[in-house]
Amino acid sequence: MVDSISEAERERLGQELLAAIMNTQEFDAAKMENLLDRGASVQACCEWGLSALSWASIRGYKEMAVRLIDQGADINSRDNNLATPLILATVYGHKDIVELLIARGADPEARGSDGRTARDWAILKDNPPIRRIIEAAQTAWQERLLTRRRTHFNLGL
Repeated sequence: MVDSISEAERERLGQELLAAIMNTQEFDAAKMENLLDRGASVQACCEWGLSALSWASIRGYKEMAVRLIDQGADINSRDNNLATPLILATVYGHKDIVELLIARGADPEARGSDGRTARDWAILKDNPPIRRIIEAAQTAWQERLLTRRRTHFNLGL
């Protein structure tokens, strides 16, 4: 049934999902799960460019973040200020979501429109545990990039 709904209906449900995440201080898992089960778009964004995953990162809704990522949410989506879910989780101090996003492949080198990375925000917010997680991820990220470049160079591509 979910596959047969129109793109407009997916977007409408996605906007309803966004409203549920944005406008509540209490996590209503059943409502959000129902919207996702009905085919809500996980890529829908609010007027500020924040996706459902960005809002889950701001609010600290780890279970919802997991579900959104599993449904195909863009882990490196950017809002109107170029902030990613990782930057937002760092700003709001949600260590468990920072760990989740890093484990799922979030780019620790991404910079917002102010030029700051998640690590920069961890320093500004005086959050050493999150800073250490991000620094380890940055090291691993840079090593993967170097390996890809070496492979590309050695293959003569």
